[in-house]
Amino acid sequence: MGSMPFYMLIITVTSFTTITVLVSATDNPALEIKPDLPVIIQQAEKSLSLTCRPRVSEPNLISQLEWRDSVGRLIANTDQNALIHVAKLTNETGILLVFPNPQNYLDGIYKCKAFYGSTLLETRVRVVTIDGNPVTPQIFELFNITASIESDTKIICKANGRPTPKVLFKKLNKADLFQIGSQPFDDRILIENINNNAKGETYGILTIRNLSRADDGLYECIADNEIGKAFRIGHITVEFPPVFNNNDNVNEVWTWQNNPVKLTCVAESIPNSTIKWRYNSNELDRDNPSLRIEGYGPKSHLIVTPGSENKLDAHYECVAMNRLGQNHKMFSLKSADPPCSISQVKVNTVTPTTIKFEIVRQQLFSEMPLKAFICKYRRIDQTSDFAKNITWNVNASYIINNLEPQKTYHFTFAAVNDVGIGSWSGPNLHFTMPRRAVPAEPIILVTLGGFANVSIHEQVIVSSYADRYELRWNVSNDNGHPLDYYIIRYCETHWINGEWKDSESKCCSEIIEPTFQSYEMKELQPDTTYNIELRAHNALGASTTAQMRVKTIVEAFSGSNSSTNSFNLLILFVYAVFY
Repeated sequence: MGSMPFYMLIITVTSFTTITVLVSATDNPALEIKPDLPVIIQQAEKSLSLTCRPRVSEPNLISQLEWRDSVGRLIANTDQNALIHVAKLTNETGILLVFPNPQNYLDGIYKCKAFYGSTLLETRVRVVTIDGNPVTPQIFELFNITASIESDTKIICKANGRPTPKVLFKKLNKADLFQIGSQPFDDRILIENINNNAKGETYGILTIRNLSRADDGLYECIADNEIGKAFRIGHITVEFPPVFNNNDNVNEVWTWQNNPVKLTCVAESIPNSTIKWRYNSNELDRDNPSLRIEGYGPKSHLIVTPGSENKLDAHYECVAMNRLGQNHKMFSLKSADPPCSISQVKVNTVTPTTIKFEIVRQQLFSEMPLKAFICKYRRIDQTSDFAKNITWNVNASYIINNLEPQKTYHFTFAAVNDVGIGSWSGPNLHFTMPRRAVPAEPIILVTLGGFANVSIHEQVIVSSYADRYELRWNVSNDNGHPLDYYIIRYCETHWINGEWKDSESKCCSEIIEPTFQSYEMKELQPDTTYNIELRAHNALGASTTAQMRVKTIVEAFSGSNSSTNSFNLLILFVYAVFY
């Protein structure tokens, strides 16, 4: 069988030893078939010859050169009168596969195989026989389909061409084609092909069982043969009974002061729904001028004018119907009033200039939803003409700023809904603000994660850098005197004998303008822990200390400072030595 040829590749690397490697003399030994096409389309009864040659540097090392059919059987017949036979080339290494009279039943994939030394080589070609000339596929029939939800349906795409085309489908809003057979991701969907090779026709059938609304849409039919492709789009319409998915979920409707109110009902369905209204489970009296209907489907409005006695406060029902079924949506019409008075307000937190309240919502607020709370406040030594108003959204923080230290204030509250402002007859608070003081402790902005469950030794923030860290904080409450600056101090710190100890010789201090809320500490040492302290200062002194520890990361490798740079230059000397 002989051995494979090799070259010796000698690689000399500067400052290192010489490496010798053996590589194959032929980069890519292979077999090639002529005509050089993956698919050979041949007219019936016109002879076809396929030539298989090795593309190698040493043809004498080729052995067992042969053709095999689509099921792997060796083709060894050399009788020129056979339906298919082989013949060896006379002046070169190669083998012919001959079809004297091609027929459809001989179509398939044919493989040429050989050994090159001990290496198996293989290539293949597909042979397709057609009657007449090759024809690009054409789709000659594809009808749109309408079917009911939960039923089964089929969409059929008819195409012709030479060779007989394959027909596939895809949903237009999806990237992937459906495969022939049942779909692995959805076994409701089945693709079938029925072929008539004599006519060159294929019926592609897309079957969907138990239709859902998601199946509605455009489907693309693709007819494909070795000559080309054809495309056409069809549509599946899925009919379904009424649903109210697009309605606002507002079943309670409020009216006040005899204002008309509009009840809106929108029903989704195919085919479209008709809509009728009921009043307290009875058919609506269309002669009642206080009840007026606009539109009878798929969108309808019922305009109700309650009148002074509110007799029309009731349950209203929207009923949507089509031939597949019906659905209904209930509305409860209620008369609304302004909110009742607030029964309880608590003082939550206080600084010399700020107060935060907690408003206790009583059961009476469970009717029409609230929109806001209002607070009127003034110093008790001022008349009501000097009162100020503040309005909060219902779920906001109820805070008043810019109050005067050591002054007593009067606070009163009311709730607000769409009808208006409720009674001010609720709690009247009197509260004396505390005296001016040093600022509140700043709040350092950092995520501490689960530090409550770990030891103090582990409570360290890791910087993203080896030489810097940006400290950020929230503005401190000045407690009655404006802030004049922040004090930042940071020191290298070490865990020694069970506690953190700062290196006093490696500390830095900075004074920061009161308008700043961040400071970048630079020229830090890599892989080092720092203790950071932050205090706010005003005319009365400094706040308590906000503190954190941060550790810089290990410095990234820099090739410019390493002696290993000499390894980066490799000089290769390659010698080709044929064995």
